[in-house]
Amino acid sequence: MTRVYVDEQLGHFVSPLTKAGHDVVFAGDTGRAGRTDAWHFRESVDDARALITFNRRDFEYLHRLWTSLVTLRVVERDHTGILTSAPTKTFTPGEWLPIVLDRLERVAIRPGRLVRWIPATQEWREDDTRPDED
Repeated sequence: MTRVYVDEQLGHFVSPLTKAGHDVVFAGDTGRAGRTDAWHFRESVDDARALITFNRRDFEYLHRLWTSLVTLRVVERDHTGILTSAPTKTFTPGEWLPIVLDRLERVAIRPGRLVRWIPATQEWREDDTRPDED
C-alpha cells in the first residue's frame, strides 16, 4: 500500500487506487480544490504522500526547486516522491491509470525522486535532479 496525493485533474484515479489498497487523498476534495500547485505539493510533503499528477511541467519545476533547497540545507527533508506524465494528442489520463496502478504494485516510490512516464517510448524515466546521496 502506498500513501498517495492525487492531483485535481486525476479525480477518476481515486476510486481505482483506493480499491487497489492505496491510501488516497484527492486534491479536489473540499478545502483543497483550486489551490496552487505549490500548496498541493507542500500538502503532499507534510502528509508524507507521493504525488501523482498529469501536470509534469509545473511539478518538475517544484521538484527541482525542492531538491535544490535540500542540497543547500534550507529544507531538511526530501519530498515523498512524484509520479508524473503529460497529455499528448494521443495519450490521456485514462490511458495512464493502468500504467500508474502497475507501477505502484511493482515499484516503491522513492523519496526525493520524480519519475515520469514517457508515452512515446512506453517507459518510466527518473529525473536527473535528485538529492545528494551519502
